[in-house]
Amino acid sequence: MIEVLIALFIFMASSAYLISSEIKTRVLWQTTLKSQNEQTQLLNTERLANTQDHVDQNWEDIAVFGIPTTTP
Repeated sequence: MIEVLIALFIFMASSAYLISSEIKTRVLWQTTLKSQNEQTQLLNTERLANTQDHVDQNWEDIAVFGIPTTTP
């Protein structure tokens, strides 16, 4: 009977440890994904800011100067 109780205690202790580890792993994974998402949003915002110039351009400018072309 004592052997059964010892085995049951070991089983319960190891089960509790594994469940605790699983919970901690999921929390760490969610935190990592949230951090990665925030970093991606920050990078996208910075990239978008770099692609937008601060020069006002109107359709009249195109009518006067023509369609922009690159010269080799």
